[in-house]
Amino acid sequence: MKPLALPLLLAALAACGGGQAPGASGGTSGGGQPPAPAPATALVYQDPADLTQWRLVRNPGSTAGRLILDLVPPPGATGMGVTFIASAPGGLASWEGAGPAPACPYRGATVQRFSPLGEALRVVLSQEAPTAPVPYTSTPVVSLVLRLTPGAQPGPIALTLSQAGHLPDVAQDPVPLPVLVGALRAQ
Repeated sequence: MKPLALPLLLAALAACGGGQAPGASGGTSGGGQPPAPAPATALVYQDPADLTQWRLVRNPGSTAGRLILDLVPPPGATGMGVTFIASAPGGLASWEGAGPAPACPYRGATVQRFSPLGEALRVVLSQEAPTAPVPYTSTPVVSLVLRLTPGAQPGPIALTLSQAGHLPDVAQDPVPLPVLVGALRAQ
């Protein structure tokens, strides 16, 4: 081989990847699949900005893997009970429980029905032996607990409240209750 032919042959091999071992720098291994992202380690929730409506807000007692959400009424509201179904995808987070918030304004309030329905949680909370509406003071009424599912991948979590109702007075049927829900992510 001529002295000039060897450098040209090596340059040609390097240009087409022939001089590189599989999986070495610049190539891929395992069929070209990128590595899976690391599992999420925390639930991150951003509260709704509007303070003039019913809303779900993050409780300061939350931890990275256990999110406590409080249902907070608007200032000046009165009532005797609330009901709703909370939903979140089961592969990312699971419902751990619900109950009256520590400062719930309802006298003798209890969760009458709590049932995790797969990815959903049904809550009905009302006063015991109601006689008159209770004035709210912007303190939480209900607390919900959501736990991060082990191995959940990072990304947004679709948290929703549906069939929400509010009992404004003993003589009235429940009325629809619009509730603002913030953004939830597994991170």
